[in-house]
Amino acid sequence: MRSKKGIYSVFKNIIKKENVLFQSKPQEKFLDSQIVNLLPIFDTMTQEFSGVLHQSLVDTRVDKVIQHVQEALQNIAYWHCHGRAINTLLPIHQNHLGNDLLIEQLIAQISSSSLPIGLIKIPVMGLQETTNKNLTSALLKLQRLGIIFEFWGFNGSELEFEWLKEKHFKGVHLSIGLLRAVAMTTHTKEIFNQLTTLIANQKIHTYSGGISLVHDLTFARNFRLNYCYGSLLMPSVTKHQILKINDSQFAHLSVNKKPNVPTNGERKLC
Repeated sequence: MRSKKGIYSVFKNIIKKENVLFQSKPQEKFLDSQIVNLLPIFDTMTQEFSGVLHQSLVDTRVDKVIQHVQEALQNIAYWHCHGRAINTLLPIHQNHLGNDLLIEQLIAQISSSSLPIGLIKIPVMGLQETTNKNLTSALLKLQRLGIIFEFWGFNGSELEFEWLKEKHFKGVHLSIGLLRAVAMTTHTKEIFNQLTTLIANQKIHTYSGGISLVHDLTFARNFRLNYCYGSLLMPSVTKHQILKINDSQFAHLSVNKKPNVPTNGERKLC
């Protein structure tokens, strides 16, 4: 009788080991699926979390745009199910938006997602180049779905100012080069002042990307830009980590700096 119980216990242990091995495979697959491609955006003054930029769309080919947009829509739905309505920026090149087939696919994807209106923003890249003739009609079609458009990488050329005056864009992303040059050259400062007047009249919000130095953040604050993002504030994260973000890592570094404590009975002078 004891021998039968011993054989049964051995067999039971083998079954348990097989179940553990079987269960580990989906877990490993889950861990492998954590894509780090989301760049958090923060309020320039308060450092509070304000939105997210899908970096995978910045350098993507036209045949991959729909795939990345679909992934982004799934992320928005995932965050929304967890009680977070997160503004999501999907940068797309103007040449891609001039593709009629791609526009129809975008409309179909966004319409079927049934997401709240106003969460999706598309910063349009390549507006410094020769503009595609179909771009304006594409912008109007997507605006009817509640898509908000922004100007990506503003450098201050006449063509860029003409685009902003068309009133298609509710936001403008300043290049980090322009931001740094404003404090150094009179000509660039004049361009920035002209931009400041335009965005105030049209109520356009402003971004500064590529914040990698403390001086960059100081410039953004001094110029009263609304939002900023970059490696100084926080590197790219996964869609699960986004749910845990409330403010930037730079805000924590600033708060956690310990004051100099006088030693040997020395008294700190006020």
